[in-house]
Amino acid sequence: MELQEFGAHLRKLRKDMHMTQAELADELGIQEKEVSRNENGVHEMKGMAYARLLELHAERTMKEEDNMIRKFRKLSPAKQEAIMQMIEAMSD
Repeated sequence: MELQEFGAHLRKLRKDMHMTQAELADELGIQEKEVSRNENGVHEMKGMAYARLLELHAERTMKEEDNMIRKFRKLSPAKQEAIMQMIEAMSD
């Protein structure tokens, strides 16, 4: 994967987590300008920072999924059934 493609991948991960470059930099323990250079394909992200980014993305994704499941379970059986029918119709 070229640096430009990798940078686009990093940007997508960050945006999926609804984070700014500054917030991500803080989480990864790096400078904001390093996140920018990584996303713009100017500089390759160090392995440990990338590993932490993937871990952070996985954690946030699981948390969002858990929240959706909790909300779904609070719905009435009729609403749950309606949602399941919509999902099945969309997956055909």
